[in-house]
Amino acid sequence: MQRQKSKWWGLLSGLAVVTVVLAGCGRSAPEAETEMEAEVETIDLTEQMEIFEPGAVAPAVVEEIAPETVRARVGEIEVTQAEANEQVAKLLQRVGDQVPPERLAQVRQQMQQQVLDGLIMRAVLRAAIAAENITVEPEEVSARLEELTANFPEGMTLADFLASNNLDEAEVRSELATSIQAEKLIESKVGPEAPATEEAVRAFYDENIEQFEMPEMVTARHILIAFDEDDDEEARAAKRAQIEALREQLVAGADFSALAQEHSVCPSKQQGGSLGEFGRGQMVPEFDAAAFAQPVGEVGEVVETQYGYHLILVDEKEDARKVPFEEASERIGAMLGRQERQEAFQAYIEGLREGVEYDPAP
Repeated sequence: MQRQKSKWWGLLSGLAVVTVVLAGCGRSAPEAETEMEAEVETIDLTEQMEIFEPGAVAPAVVEEIAPETVRARVGEIEVTQAEANEQVAKLLQRVGDQVPPERLAQVRQQMQQQVLDGLIMRAVLRAAIAAENITVEPEEVSARLEELTANFPEGMTLADFLASNNLDEAEVRSELATSIQAEKLIESKVGPEAPATEEAVRAFYDENIEQFEMPEMVTARHILIAFDEDDDEEARAAKRAQIEALREQLVAGADFSALAQEHSVCPSKQQGGSLGEFGRGQMVPEFDAAAFAQPVGEVGEVVETQYGYHLILVDEKEDARKVPFEEASERIGAMLGRQERQEAFQAYIEGLREGVEYDPAP
């Protein structure tokens, strides 16, 4: 019923982000318990290398800039157009087949500016790392590499990832080392994250009380026998008979997850038909009405929607409520602490940027 996007890998230098689009018939349960938490995400210092303000170097058509052109200088470090061209070429190799031909030039231009900003930001951080003599041990790099590979999609190895993205392990390890050094640099300059004061937490809660109003929610699974565009009345009747037979099996004690995996055509079948947690209005009206009306633990009557015939099993229900201060305070404190640290980080980066000499393209 919906599509979700899940970001699973950001190249450490901030030069690429691979997005996996997962098709689904419902959405997974949100990790954040309030809108506040959904809006303010955990700060990842490796990704903060991307905060360099776009446009510091004037955009220009890539072909009009000579490769040897120095676009910026950070002390003795020079950022050239050739470096940017190389990185853009690698990005296009990875994602070019996902871009319509008529948009390729526009996408390449956008990549060019983002890549250039990322290269300059990396140069700024490397210059600061060298000035502070911050080192990293091989064991630290190996440990970080293991963490990252653990988050690869199931079945993907490091070798697969390197091959599909035109990378080699030495390049990845080099970027990881720089990332770890950048984290150490920031830690030394802005300090560890600290929770906000109780007064600040209480003030945020009182001033944003509407964000802690939780709507009625259900957690449910379903089995979908889908309609086809060319289905006539006879075809639909056969599908109705099929799903009614499945319901009889479930009422007699059959395992819902097993039947969902075997018969449902929704991608949620891989999770036994689970749609996670959702609130009113997030599903099509017929499905929504049935899910919120059904008793927990009972398989309801067949529900017809624009997608086909559904069997729904509600696993849990939560009434609408207001999250009490005591329950929300720890998360609010951590969030405000992250915000304060981010502001300190940004101020530090602004200071580093003062040493950049820009050479705008002709």
